[in-house]
Amino acid sequence: MARPDEPALGQLVLYLSDDVAVVNKPPAISTEPARSGEPSLRDKVTALLSRGARAPHAVSRLDTNVTGAVVFALTERGARALAEAKQGGRYRRVYVALASGKLISAGRWTADVGGQDAETAVWPIAQAGPDKRPTSLLALMPQTGRTHQIRIHASGAGAPLAGDKRYGGPSTVPTKRGAMLGVSRPMLHAAAVDFPDPARGAVVVRAPIPADMTDLWSALDGRPEAWEEALVACGVASSSPPP
Repeated sequence: MARPDEPALGQLVLYLSDDVAVVNKPPAISTEPARSGEPSLRDKVTALLSRGARAPHAVSRLDTNVTGAVVFALTERGARALAEAKQGGRYRRVYVALASGKLISAGRWTADVGGQDAETAVWPIAQAGPDKRPTSLLALMPQTGRTHQIRIHASGAGAPLAGDKRYGGPSTVPTKRGAMLGVSRPMLHAAAVDFPDPARGAVVVRAPIPADMTDLWSALDGRPEAWEEALVACGVASSSPPP
């Protein structure tokens, strides 16, 4: 059963074609069914969008408390097209994050994750809060898809994500005026996906930045235009085709 404050799935569908759906995942829900038996995002997509015998398949997953765009293949044709796109480097995911600490320059994080090769491209976009304990807005593009990859890479680089207690991120961040702001989840959001739809060709779909991230950034006196700059740094167009 949905929580009273949980948006209906229909309100979260960002893009829909015969073969592919992109859904804006809220926090506190798993992408795939969990052992707890709680409804997952896939369960909700299946109930709303299932078309025939094949259940929707999440092409990439987000951690339970990470938000943003999740791509589902609705048909065999969609699944094949997206698998080929991933193999050919034509499936791109753009993330934004609020990290504790300061990163100076763009680069690539390449530390192994779980004993496997992993690579994340990162662009530091802006900094807010006090100079001694800054919060940085980052744009990120994972080149591989390891579990918790961005969170582990950020922690290893000395910039753990705000709210990511599992990987050393702080549960509070300071403002310039000395106030401490609580952060209840990892400040990570899948802001855009770029992929080929078998019926429509190249598609870029953007997921609005959630309020908890924009509110935190604003409270730190962060520049509001930095969110758009993060997407531009990753080559994401400023508009998306309609659903």
